[in-house]
Amino acid sequence: MLALIFESPERLWWSFVLLVPLLIHLLRRRRFQQQAWAAMQFLLQAMEEEWQKARLRNLSLMILRALILACFLAAISAPRSDTMNLNPGKVSDGTYHVLVIDASYSMNTTDSQSGESAFELAKQKAIEYTRGIAQGDVVSVLTIGEFERWVIEVPASDFQQAALAIDELEPQPTGGSLKTVLASALDLVTDARKSDPDLLVARVVVFTDMEQNLWDEMLNDGQHDSSQDLLRQFGQVAVVDCSVNPAANLAIKNLTISYPQGAFASQVSILAEVDCYYKTAETATGVSWFVDNEFVRRDEIEIGEQQSATVSLPLQDLSAGRHQIEARLDDDSLMLDNSQWIVFESPASFRVLCIEGERGDADAVELALHPTDDPDWPVTIQQISEAELEQQILTDFDVVALCGVNISTELNERRLRGFVHQGGTLLVTPGRNPNIKSLNRFFDNQDQDLGFGFRWKKVSSGPTSDETKMSVRAGDHKIVELFKQNPENGLGAIPIYKYVEVELRESGQAQVVLESDDGKPLYLYSPFGKGCLLTFSTSILISQEEERWSDLGVWPSFLPLLHETLKFVVGRRAEHADVLLGSAPEYGVSMQYGPLDVHVQNPDGSLSKYDLEFKGNQYSSEVFAYWWHHDFESPGIYHVDYLAGAKTVDSSLIAGNLKVTESDHQLLQSSVLDTLIESDINVDEIAQFLPTTLNQAWFQPLLLVTLGLLLLEIIWVSRVMKPSGKPGEVIDG
Repeated sequence: MLALIFESPERLWWSFVLLVPLLIHLLRRRRFQQQAWAAMQFLLQAMEEEWQKARLRNLSLMILRALILACFLAAISAPRSDTMNLNPGKVSDGTYHVLVIDASYSMNTTDSQSGESAFELAKQKAIEYTRGIAQGDVVSVLTIGEFERWVIEVPASDFQQAALAIDELEPQPTGGSLKTVLASALDLVTDARKSDPDLLVARVVVFTDMEQNLWDEMLNDGQHDSSQDLLRQFGQVAVVDCSVNPAANLAIKNLTISYPQGAFASQVSILAEVDCYYKTAETATGVSWFVDNEFVRRDEIEIGEQQSATVSLPLQDLSAGRHQIEARLDDDSLMLDNSQWIVFESPASFRVLCIEGERGDADAVELALHPTDDPDWPVTIQQISEAELEQQILTDFDVVALCGVNISTELNERRLRGFVHQGGTLLVTPGRNPNIKSLNRFFDNQDQDLGFGFRWKKVSSGPTSDETKMSVRAGDHKIVELFKQNPENGLGAIPIYKYVEVELRESGQAQVVLESDDGKPLYLYSPFGKGCLLTFSTSILISQEEERWSDLGVWPSFLPLLHETLKFVVGRRAEHADVLLGSAPEYGVSMQYGPLDVHVQNPDGSLSKYDLEFKGNQYSSEVFAYWWHHDFESPGIYHVDYLAGAKTVDSSLIAGNLKVTESDHQLLQSSVLDTLIESDINVDEIAQFLPTTLNQAWFQPLLLVTLGLLLLEIIWVSRVMKPSGKPGEVIDG
């Protein structure tokens, strides 16, 4: 098979200049007005003969000039020919060919010279392979990636159709696991051998860019033997190197948000973590920032190979509401890891449900979270009693505060645990008479592995004298960083008279935020699912009674403590609004509006519709409505609308970001591959199965032909234009 390929086909548009010689020929044709003249009649016959010769010369000269232009245009279009021997007479040996094409995101890497990506190269080689398969063999095609895996699952004998399917493949914006795909390939081979005993040989051919990350699972010390067993079952394995030579790659690994002035201020700062994996030129790199799809600024950073840098975008006086930020690097050899997105609220808003055990138990929390009468303050508080808790839809709130409540029923335990797991924040403060046994059923449910990493023991009293009284100090948690930076924070002056002793579990799930000066935990942070539990082990009741537990609730440091806590929670909430591509996130839906339709606008503008499904929550045993975002395949911002009928009752934004795992261009060495594949398995024998291909570049030959024809045209014209002196001869160039 002969294939003629133009490397620069766009230059063929200049072919219209081939009309120029024809136009010149037509315009230079001489027109004569005939006049009868008896004395010249004897010349007519001789002149007619010369005119015929001139027409022939002019036509030949026009064709020569057109040929010169055609050869020149063909030369600058960089043609090459591929002559391929398809081995049409090759006899089938009963081989089942399983082609595994790496479609993970590193295959988007482009070559610094040709501009061709590793994925395009892999597709070309895979298509060439299908053309060399003997008639009678069969083929299946799989891809390495998180989404589409089965391209051709049932063994097929139509190799042209297989080549077309390969040509239509697109790279995926995720990483991949070679071992997982090989396990799927083994299932295909096993089923094929059972259904067709004539398939004697199974040959697996992997087309990959040799990125080491793809092989990590197979090369892991604990998986090495099982990986060898997997490969041994195929019979023949070949690896085709489709790597390219890139110029540079930098990636934005992560975007985070901070609230320098607190969660309720309009000032935020976005931090972009930039990694430089490799680069061939020492040039500055630009980071462009977009706020709500509008360009705002560009920063330049100096970063060398194998270095990291952090770039910040401070934003002030943002309008109230939800915002989206994109950080985008300048173009390089791998474009897919150049952007990251984050969504957030400014200022952060909270819906708080305060459950009060006794009158006044929730006063300190309410005052700290809503210290102003401003109607635009971003915190709304609803206060109820414990008896009303079962009637509340907890998913309608961001924070639930149990102030002096003992959680007396198993139903409420399950509901609160489910609320935290789905992303809620639960704040617990002891009352005047805490029921430690009932609270420990919630805190430390070890039987069902549903605990929060600690348990309460008993109520103890601290020293009462001014010299030995117990005081508060900041732990090592990020929530109290601001307090640790300010030695005059006032925490050390807060007296603690009574507290609940806390036993921390070895899991380390519960983290100490505040502790007494002798190391006893007073304030704990426990992550659980998407949410967290915040637990005070001393009362924050606002009281002047002699029997009060502490002065923590009335101390000036309590308000900034809760605000710093919510600032930390907001950052964690932003992390959960950032979903990695390739996952299928699950979202719970409040049923306060009744049945809903879920519409999602994807980054490319297309609209996807999802149906709600109902299932019991494993932690609360309640039935909730969920939807699963199974089309989460493109980086960017997803707009989610919840509709009751034709009316939008709620909306949200989801940032879809690439999980940066294959950006370093660390290639697997053949010596490392040898340790995985034993000698009895055929490796790198792909060449004998590929059709023989001869490549010929035609730029230089065509250019030489053009120069030769141009020289011939010059000689011809000079000879034609030279006067011969013969009477009646017509001279025309």
